[in-house]
Amino acid sequence: MSPPPHPATGEPGAPFGGFALTVSNRAAPGWRAQAELLRFLLEAPGPEHVAHRAVTALGLLPQIAWAEMVRGSEPVPTGPEVRSIPMPSGRGEPRTLVVALACPQDREDAAFVDSLLDLVSRIHATAGLVRQLADDAHTDPLTGLWNRRAFFAVLDKALARFRRGGDELAVLLCDLDHFKKINDTFGHDAGDRALLSVRDAIAEVTRPSDVAARLGGDEICILLVGTDIEGAVKVGDRLRAALRTKRPLGDHPLTLSIGAADTSSIDSFTDGARARADLLRIADEALYVAKARGRDQVATPPPPPELDAAVTEPIDVTSDAA
Repeated sequence: MSPPPHPATGEPGAPFGGFALTVSNRAAPGWRAQAELLRFLLEAPGPEHVAHRAVTALGLLPQIAWAEMVRGSEPVPTGPEVRSIPMPSGRGEPRTLVVALACPQDREDAAFVDSLLDLVSRIHATAGLVRQLADDAHTDPLTGLWNRRAFFAVLDKALARFRRGGDELAVLLCDLDHFKKINDTFGHDAGDRALLSVRDAIAEVTRPSDVAARLGGDEICILLVGTDIEGAVKVGDRLRAALRTKRPLGDHPLTLSIGAADTSSIDSFTDGARARADLLRIADEALYVAKARGRDQVATPPPPPELDAAVTEPIDVTSDAA
């Protein structure tokens, strides 16, 4: 089974540690089984997969009677035959991997299982660090939203799917109104709190399939797949309403100016970075309209200039030479 694609790039994942483990066919059967187990864990694409694979693999060893994962506040079995290790997860409730020795009196088996559990713990911790490094490379450190580079990769892939006949999509380009004044008046910590409130409001009104990114400063963009311009405007209005309920600055309200654009605004034959640039440029033009109209609103792109409707006379191109 191949590792899942990265959510930002869509590229297939790789074993988290980049390690390779090779075992000679002449190795003793016991060593080959242990090595295959370790390779099975090292090829896991993330810490959650390490935990699940460990339960499955350990339960098959003759030295272990049973293996299970205990979650959250459930009681952890105890006894002279029981061994357990914590399997912390940054994305959910804590877990504990518990195994029972098949022959608790066999010291060699007990030592083998203890050393194996130590390796499982180390592999799981390494997978967690690698996952954290990958997340840090693709997310904004303050808000936890996607950063510019990761978002552009997501948007490019969504546009490519659209050109192949996939779902239409829309974007909302958002600016926090008077952000510089907030920083100057209340301090940069207050500005950070304001951005976090925008993030929280976005989480309340968007779907799991939608992607939000902080492009820089107070500029936030939201990708809405399967949504046209009318749907995007509705999401933008719900976002503005949700933000008004946040009060990180006390009585000082927070408002957003939002520009909306969808794929009907761009040439369907344009591809690559040009399509992305065109879509974001049109959303930025709509954002400028929202600000020009007084801020705290959602605006759509300005209509294209009308053709000259004046009546024109045909040009006589007949030759007088005849």
